[in-house]
Amino acid sequence: MDLPVTYNKTTNLVFPFNIKSVDRGSKFLLAQKAKGVENVLQVKSAQNSIPETNLSVITGDGRLYSFRVVYAEYPPVLNLSFLPDSIAPFTAWPDRVPAQLSGAPASDETLQADAESAKHAPTFLNKKTEANKVAAALKSIYVKDKVMWFALEVSNHSLLDYQPSFIRFFLKDKKKAKRTTQQETELQPVFSEKEIIVEGKTSRTIEIGFPQFTIPAEQRLIIQLGEKNSSRLLELTIKGSAVLKTRLLQP
Repeated sequence: MDLPVTYNKTTNLVFPFNIKSVDRGSKFLLAQKAKGVENVLQVKSAQNSIPETNLSVITGDGRLYSFRVVYAEYPPVLNLSFLPDSIAPFTAWPDRVPAQLSGAPASDETLQADAESAKHAPTFLNKKTEANKVAAALKSIYVKDKVMWFALEVSNHSLLDYQPSFIRFFLKDKKKAKRTTQQETELQPVFSEKEIIVEGKTSRTIEIGFPQFTIPAEQRLIIQLGEKNSSRLLELTIKGSAVLKTRLLQP
């Protein structure tokens, strides 16, 4: 598909899923994700009249969008949408082909569906902690397609809303040996919920997905939740034996 761009105006590309990768065929082509938005790419020329080039975009559903970029003083269209309700461009897209995303065990759509399934699956663990009228409990661990789903139930017993600014999972040594530094390895999720707020006198279950892992014998899994400035900080210590109780998530 031809994508006309110009120097004095920005072309906006709206995709149905989050943008995972962008490759520009030339340094004279500028491309960036819109600030605060994951599925809108802003494209323009770096100078007047650039040579023909190309642009490749991979989105969270594992699709590759390939554009032939040409310079146009007055582009006929400045906003292109590939959302399902944009019938013409969406159905007439000949170059939209599947792509295998490295490091991502599943598409965003699949992860969202699996997170919902794990949230409503039976609970079988109850590792919990409480501080300052807020409690956190690990209720279950499920695995599907090499993704482990941790269900955290957060209960707010106060009248003040609890909004954690961070949720950390990391492996930490059991004991610090003399003259050595205690080792911590932070785990990076492939799925986590955004804008988490637990209103006063309510509870909420949060699902977080990680590439599957086990816990070395000399380490523990630490789960931390905390507000800004570490006020109302919660910390759970999970043994390797609990992780080995992981169950298969049924469709």
